[in-house]
Amino acid sequence: MGTIHNLVDILRLEQMPMTQPPRSITSPERYIWEEISGQLVPTRAEAVTANNNQAVPSEIIDFGSGCREMYTASMDYPSQASHIAFYFVSLGGAAYAPPPMFLCGIEVFHRNPDDGQFLLGYRSPIRRIHILDPEKSVTGFNVTVGSRGISSIQIQFVEGFKSCWYQGNSGDENPESMRAVGPGRICGIKASFDGLKIVSLGVAKLQVPEPGTSLKESGIWYPEIPRFPVCLNEEILPNLAFYSTGYFPLFWVRFGGARGEYLESLKSIDITIVDGVWGIEFAYCDGRAPEKLGRHPYDIDLDPEIPNILTIEVDGPRGERISSISLWYDSDTFAQGQINKPCGIEIHTNWGNSRLCGDGGTVVGYLKKDLEPEEGTVITGFYANQLPTAGFTTIGLMSERVEFELGPCSLASLRLDC
Repeated sequence: MGTIHNLVDILRLEQMPMTQPPRSITSPERYIWEEISGQLVPTRAEAVTANNNQAVPSEIIDFGSGCREMYTASMDYPSQASHIAFYFVSLGGAAYAPPPMFLCGIEVFHRNPDDGQFLLGYRSPIRRIHILDPEKSVTGFNVTVGSRGISSIQIQFVEGFKSCWYQGNSGDENPESMRAVGPGRICGIKASFDGLKIVSLGVAKLQVPEPGTSLKESGIWYPEIPRFPVCLNEEILPNLAFYSTGYFPLFWVRFGGARGEYLESLKSIDITIVDGVWGIEFAYCDGRAPEKLGRHPYDIDLDPEIPNILTIEVDGPRGERISSISLWYDSDTFAQGQINKPCGIEIHTNWGNSRLCGDGGTVVGYLKKDLEPEEGTVITGFYANQLPTAGFTTIGLMSERVEFELGPCSLASLRLDC
C-alpha cells in the first residue's frame, strides 16, 4: 500500500521549467558558490574514466547508498522576494515505516508578480511556505542531509536570525549542516537532482567568505550543529579538508556537559576496539545515563571477531580530567592526503595517567598524532566520523573555557600532574 501511495504522490508532481544560470551573475569570477550535497556516487562512465578507463567493481557504483547528480538547474534570487515555498516528495521506505521525505523543489515569489517566476525542480502537494521579512536579507540555507539527499531546510538571515525547520514529515534524523550559508545576501540558487529529489544545494553570493571558515560552519553534524560556545580544535584534526567539504558526517558527544559540569562525576571510559576504534562510552558515578560517541553499533554478524572492550578508570570526583589524546596509525597503510583510520587511541589525564586502547605504542610500524586542546580550555567532548563497516575514521576534541574550579585540580593544572 505504501508503494502505491508513493507512486500516486510522484504522479502528482509538476516539473518546473528548466531555468538558465542566474542572470544577475554577469561576472562569474566575482561570485562564489556555497554548496552542500549528499554522498555523491559516480555514474559507471564517471567511475571508469576516474579509473583510467579500467573496469570498476559493481559494488562501487551500486544503489546500496549515496546519490547521483543527474542534472543541475539554477535561478536568480530576486532582490524583492516576498515568500519562499519548499516542496517535498516521498520516495521509497519499508511497509512498516514512514517513507523518507526529500526536498524536490524551491520556489521564490517576487513582491511584484509581473517580474516572473523563480523556481527550481518540482512542485508537489507537500508544500511548506515561509513569509519573508523585507528587512532581513537571506544569507543561505541550513539543511539536514542524508547520504541520499536533502530532507529538511531552514532559512538563514543576517545577524543570525533563522526560520523554523521545514520538512516533509517529523522525525528527521539526518545530520545538519550550515555549509550553504555565508556572509552577504545571496543572489542565486542552484540545485542538482537525482531523479526527483534534490541531492545538492548551492547559493551564489558576491561577498567572498573570510579565509578559514570554521568546521562548525563547513562540517555536516549529527545529531545537530553544536551551536553552543565550543572550541573544536580543528587545526589539529587529521585530514580536516575531507570533513569540511565532502559527505563525511561528524557525530559528537558532550560527555563533560555544559562548561564541564559533568566532569566531576566521570568515573570510567569504555572503548570498543575491533581492528580500530568502534565506540567510546562515558560512565558517571552519580547515576547519570552513560554518554556514547558514535551512531553505528558493532555488528557481530558483519565481522565475527569478538570486540575488545577496554575500560579506563577516571577519578572525576577528585579532579582527574582527560587532558589530551593520541591517535595511532599503521605506518604501512598511512597515506598523506587520504582518510586514514586510526588503529588505536591513547587517553592521557592531568594526573599523568595514560592508557592505550588498540594498536600502537612502542611497537615498530605505527605513527602517532597527538591532539591537545586550546590553551586555557578543558576537554568536554569528542567528535568523530564513523563508517558502518570500518569504525571511526577520525576523532577530534571539543573543549570549553571553564569559569569554576573542578574538584581539587584547578584549571591551571588541568594539563599538568596534580
